[in-house]
Amino acid sequence: GGITVEKTTEEFTQSDTEGKTDILVVVDNSGSMFPNQEKMGQRIRSFLSHLSNVDWQMGITTTDVSGGIFSTNGDLVPFNGSSNKILTKHDNNYETSFLNTVTRTETFNCQSGTGSCPSKDEQPLLATLMAMQKADTSNAGFFRDDASLAIVVLSDEDELSDGPANATKAQDVLDYAKSRFGDNKEVRGYGIIIEPGDQTCFDEEVYGQFGNHVADLANITSGITGSICSEDYGQPLSRIGQQIRELVDSVELEKTPIQDTVEVSFDPPQSGVNWSVKNKRIVFDNPPPVGTKIKVDYTPKPNAED
Repeated sequence: GGITVEKTTEEFTQSDTEGKTDILVVVDNSGSMFPNQEKMGQRIRSFLSHLSNVDWQMGITTTDVSGGIFSTNGDLVPFNGSSNKILTKHDNNYETSFLNTVTRTETFNCQSGTGSCPSKDEQPLLATLMAMQKADTSNAGFFRDDASLAIVVLSDEDELSDGPANATKAQDVLDYAKSRFGDNKEVRGYGIIIEPGDQTCFDEEVYGQFGNHVADLANITSGITGSICSEDYGQPLSRIGQQIRELVDSVELEKTPIQDTVEVSFDPPQSGVNWSVKNKRIVFDNPPPVGTKIKVDYTPKPNAED
């Protein structure tokens, strides 16, 4: 006989704060990366346009944790022309500040042969770990208690260039985040990388490697990656921005629902609130007003993991 699965009801209250997200951008500052840095800087609007109703802040660090002269060791770098290390939606000219900071002088000088070069042993995951370790010291104010954390990596190589056995793993980053910030902080990994298996891009990026470790971080956190070989980073950055917004403007169910069994009701009743089902989340196009009670009735998928 078939298994009868009972309907489940879950209730939520729309919180009084707009969703918060902290965006850690980890940029590969090795010599070959200047054109990629420019592509990212020029298209940050595609990314941030999705976050207009999100209380975001952004910090940038680099993949150089070598201890050399350009090593950041997880410290957020100051935004160009200021001593400020945290960019928010309230800063004037945040797009220009981002462009002028994600394009690294040390990378440009290395590429043009006018200066010494940052480390070629890129370590975006270790840099992320080190950034979190400094949450109360040099990076104070960046990792907010009630904010989700989005890690966005731009790199044309793997962890420690080609991902040797001693490279920092995606699970190490996640385990540290849990131990440092508790279970409630939602962490998502994203990358603009040579996506594993994309031979065309691999061949194009002469000094590159498949970004396996960053792809792992995206996979285990339900994030996404885009190709570093894209002519224009507008599209991958837009997809990443959209996904970060969905994380904030949503409620998460305990079980995965069967799509067409989901019913959402609001108290007081709301018209014009559109929603969609993505995995365990009910994502709102425009969240209901503060204090609205949200009731979700659904049938869970049989044997769905809790």
